[in-house]
Amino acid sequence: MRSDKRGAIPSELAPILERLQANGDNRVETVRNFGARFKRVAGRAVSLADAASGNGRKSFQGLAHAQSAFT
Repeated sequence: MRSDKRGAIPSELAPILERLQANGDNRVETVRNFGARFKRVAGRAVSLADAASGNGRKSFQGLAHAQSAFT
């Protein structure tokens, strides 16, 4: 990988799963079943709660999966 090329990731950045606060242990299952686990929004549980509140809803589908997929 070359630092002068478009898309190069600076070496000082933390690994992508760490930056996304994703749980690496179950990432394959989360990706395989993404459409079944998350319908309208996806992300950390707090993000789902914020999105629900902002849309006048109590919750969105996927809260339990969000808690296991994101730290």
